[in-house]
Amino acid sequence: RWQRPLTAASDMSLQLYYDRAQRAEDFVGQQHDTLDLEFQHRSQVGVRHRLVWGLGYRQVATRVDLSPIISADSDRFRLESWNAFAQDEISLWDERLRLTLGLKVEDNDFSGLEYQPAVRTLWKFSEHASVWGAVSRAVRAPSIMERHSALRAATLAPGTASPPIPLPVVLEAGGNPRFDSEYLVAYEAGLRSRPFERLALDVAVYYNDYDDLRTVDGDSFRIAPDGSHAIVSTAFNNNAEGDAYGAEIGADWLVRDGWRLIGAYSYIDLRLRSANNRVNVGSGTVERNAPERQLSLRSQHTLAEDVAVDLWLRYVDDSASAALNQRVIETIDAYWDLDLRLAWLPRPDVELELVAQNLLDGARFEGDMEALTTTQVEVQRAVYAALRLRF
Repeated sequence: RWQRPLTAASDMSLQLYYDRAQRAEDFVGQQHDTLDLEFQHRSQVGVRHRLVWGLGYRQVATRVDLSPIISADSDRFRLESWNAFAQDEISLWDERLRLTLGLKVEDNDFSGLEYQPAVRTLWKFSEHASVWGAVSRAVRAPSIMERHSALRAATLAPGTASPPIPLPVVLEAGGNPRFDSEYLVAYEAGLRSRPFERLALDVAVYYNDYDDLRTVDGDSFRIAPDGSHAIVSTAFNNNAEGDAYGAEIGADWLVRDGWRLIGAYSYIDLRLRSANNRVNVGSGTVERNAPERQLSLRSQHTLAEDVAVDLWLRYVDDSASAALNQRVIETIDAYWDLDLRLAWLPRPDVELELVAQNLLDGARFEGDMEALTTTQVEVQRAVYAALRLRF
């Protein structure tokens, strides 16, 4: 990363990085080589405007080791994307009101030209309180799997498919070259307040409007040539839409010097529906992928200058887990859990810590892989020690 000032009120930066990531699993191996280049220019224009603009380029070369479970049009892919963005942060009304306007434009190999505008505003109506609001648009471009690969997602035992048949049923999901981007328009608003010197509150509400969401549909049924099993083939499409309402509440209370309590609560109500009345997305499975309610309470306590004790109590509502085909569904029970951390600093640059996780539950199921039906693995209780050296 290279950064330098241009004038007293402006500077620029140029960043280049390369990354190689390899992943080997029983059913597929992947290697991703990523090259990313980004330029940014920042400047203060007059008293009111703080401008940021930039350009970016990314290239990702992917190699896939195929298997009987996963197939693709090719075992090598190279994807390129270009982007440009600009943002203007405007200070108004003696800096008590801030308006931020932004736009990002991206051109990628799969979905072409995409744009993502955003508008944010913040009003500081008192010395200790402010309200804010935002409207933004986000885009998720297709992946290689959704466009050019196919996978054998699951095999159902005889009599367990719907409708039941006396043969094993192999579920296949195939890529679709016409699969397009998913779109989101998000509306957000919130209040930040410090009613007392040691207490900070944060409340936010949001509404998300989703379009062209991914579905796995278009079932075709056939019997294998040898008659040993049946095959149900589906494809990725953009046949769903939906919306989500939610709220988040946070509090940070400095009980006394050396002891802090941090609490958080979140709620989400997600509703999905068919965009063309041909796809059944109303079973509630996808909506329940995210827990409806979550609660968290952290205690950070410094007992002495060199000893600290942290506790993290949390509650997660029940949810559901389903593979892409939505035929293999698992219920994930609600749970409470507690983590504990003990830390000792014999010197300012040395820290020893002992961490215990999931103290209230020895093991629990938290979800399956999205694409494949695999052996379930539970999250286990864990205890570990760590040594941290600071230089």
